[in-house]
Amino acid sequence: MTNCEVMLLLIFYLISSVTIHAQKSIDFSASASHRGLIFGTDAPVPYLRCNVDDGRYHSCLSQNYLLIIPGSAFISTYIWMGENQYNFTNTDFKLERMP
Repeated sequence: MTNCEVMLLLIFYLISSVTIHAQKSIDFSASASHRGLIFGTDAPVPYLRCNVDDGRYHSCLSQNYLLIIPGSAFISTYIWMGENQYNFTNTDFKLERMP
């Protein structure tokens, strides 16, 4: 065997035997809490109420966000129905449903 063949075999052995392990990725909430941040979002009530996407939407929210704000559910156009008439159905649902 020549030196060139030995070098090629050695390089082939090194390449085939070395494995590279990628760093395990972490989700948004873990990354934010690691840095001392609160990572949150606002979720639309209709998506939560009808259990859209077989519950994956809700589980994604719970897994990736530390804070779910009721933002859009508290807009006066959704609550106020008329003089002395209020509808808190969506706000109650959202506050009970979210972690």
